This record gives sequence, structure tokens and C-alpha cells, in this order.
Amino acid sequence: MRDPMIKVQAWKHFEALELLNQVSGIVGYPGRSLAKRSDFPPDSNWHPSPINSTLQFKGDTSSDEIVGHEFVYPLVHDLLAENDDERQRAYILSFKITNHILTHDWYLIGENHTHTTWGIWNPRQINNDSFYQETRGLNSLQILAFLLQTYAYSGDERFLNGANLLVKSYQYDVNLINQKTIAVCDNSFSDDELAYLSYFTLVHAFHRISSSTSLSSEQKHRAQILIDHLLEYMKIGLNLSHKYKKMEKSPFFNFIYCYVSGQVNQIQYLFQKLNLSSTTFSNFDCSSLSMDGIWYMQRWPLELIHWPQFNSDRLDVQINGPAECGSEISSLKLLPPDERSTWMWNANVYGLDNGSGFNEENPVAFLLSYWGMRYFDLLG
Repeated sequence: MRDPMIKVQAWKHFEALELLNQVSGIVGYPGRSLAKRSDFPPDSNWHPSPINSTLQFKGDTSSDEIVGHEFVYPLVHDLLAENDDERQRAYILSFKITNHILTHDWYLIGENHTHTTWGIWNPRQINNDSFYQETRGLNSLQILAFLLQTYAYSGDERFLNGANLLVKSYQYDVNLINQKTIAVCDNSFSDDELAYLSYFTLVHAFHRISSSTSLSSEQKHRAQILIDHLLEYMKIGLNLSHKYKKMEKSPFFNFIYCYVSGQVNQIQYLFQKLNLSSTTFSNFDCSSLSMDGIWYMQRWPLELIHWPQFNSDRLDVQINGPAECGSEISSLKLLPPDERSTWMWNANVYGLDNGSGFNEENPVAFLLSYWGMRYFDLLG
């Protein structure tokens, strides 16, 4: 049974996202954040809203924000919305964002009439500019996920054609193999979070296309050819990524891996079609990953204040010397969450000395992990 009060609260959050998509006045370009114009003095990073004189929005929206938008709207459509009007409101936000990128030459065009700093999925940069070589696989994964999930709900052939173009002409399928660039001094926890959210969006799109009752049999057949092809490349990049992420025992990364690798009931049929069992597709067993995630949540501190933590002088902690490329000292092995500062999933979980006592984290990292594991029956 659904709790109607929870639905009301969740829908308020969704309506805030709707406003965030409208405040810039640019179709398909959500603001990075929004505030009342009276909240603080003028700032060069904030812009007056052309549609609401009382509001301002933060510009230069990143691929980070777009990944979050594209991840959540299909879930709102499928799990939160209760009627066609609500489902349409969720669908149209995702459609407009993906359509914006598709019709602007694979860029996110912002308030300055040029692409934002990180809103780039165009092959010219992704494949040919060395500055983007570390995110080549990540951004390829993102745009394929955006296109296919939008196609799953819209049936608009432009999105499937766009995905096929990026695969056949620009090798975005091959790029998936090296989704995570492995370098001692460049372990980006933020990129890992973006990747796993995009993996989820991509496989959710596969599921929606395969089980769709609105797409024609010909549409599903054309899409399935691409899906079967992408799964082979995605498998390599996913397992390479999780070789490193599993050491963090994260319930967030582990529940997404279990879903994406076909180890939950909802999508096992996708892999059976290819004669790929969960054991042949995945290198890591979900039962073990689930136990790690449960351990992590059991050790999660109830208080989310960033209290100062100093662990680098502990005799039982081995310092990861080769990883000391910057100023942060990291451990070789993960410390339990209640023995270090509390962070979101885009931060270094091996950090030893940090925290000030002046910041408090929100509980989203825990809640998303818990409900993800619970929804997929991974809590035992």
C-alpha cells in the first residue's frame, strides 16, 4: 500500500524539479540551482529568470545535473506518478532535455548561447580532444543512456537514430569498454557516481524498450539489435569498474551493479535472450555484494555532521602512498563509515583526515542506497 502523505511529499520535490527546468526560460536547459532574487546580493554565476521576476538561477549547468535529471524522471514516471497527467509531466522533462542535446549538436547550450563547461557529448571533443580522454567512456555512456531511455518512452525515431549514429560512425560502443580510466592519481569518485547512475538509466531503458506495449514490433526489433550489441561492450566496462568499486562495499554502487548485471528478477530476461546468465555477464556475485552493502549501512553514523577525523596517525591504518598525488592522505583499505567523516557517494571514501564540525550532510546517500537495495530484495 502506498502512503498518500509520502506521495504528497515526494511530489513537492518533483514540482521543484519542474520549476528548475523552467526557470532558465530555455527549453530543455534546467538551471543548476534556483533561489529568490532577494536571498543574496547579485552574483555573476546567478542569472535573473526571464519567466519569473522574483527568481534567479545558477547557470553553467553540468553533465552532472543532467545525469541526475535523466535518472530520476523515468522513476517518477514508473513508480511515483498515479495517472496519465502525472506521467506526462515526468516524461516531458526528460524528453525536452534529451531533445535539447540532440538538436544542439550534442551540446547543452546555456544562458550565454554557447555550450556549458561540461555539457559536452559531441564526438569532436569526446573522441578527438585529449582534454576529454578521461571522460570519453563516461560521456559516451551518458548520451547513449539519455537517447535510449527517451526513445523507450517516446518512440521518436530521432533518438534511436542518434544512438545508432554515435555507435556506427563514432564508436561510442567501443568507448564503453574504458568507462573508468584507471590511474593511480586520477580516481574520480564523482565520475564513478555519474557512471553508475547512467548504467542504471541505460539498462532501465533496455527493460522499458523490451517490455513496451506502445512501441511497434518493428521498433522494438530495431532497438533490440542495438541493445544486444551494447550489452557486450557494457559488460566489459562495468566489470572493470566494479573491480575497484566493490572494495568500497558501497550499498549504492553494489545495488546498481546487481541490477545492471542482471542479478535481480526484474531484468534477468534481458540477459537470457542473449544466452547470458548473470554468472557469465557479471564477475561479482550479488549475494556477497549485498552483505557488504548491509555492513556499510549498519556502520553508517546516525549523526551526519562532518566532525573532525584524524586517522592518518593510527597504527592499524596503512597509508596508500602512491595515491598521495594531492594533499589528501588516503588509506589502502576502507575504514568503516563511523570511523571517518560522512560524505556523499562522489567523495573519497579512503580519506583519513578531514571534517570541520561546521557542515552537516543530508541523508540522501543513505536513503537512496537503502531503498534501492530494499526495492530489489537485496536486504536478505
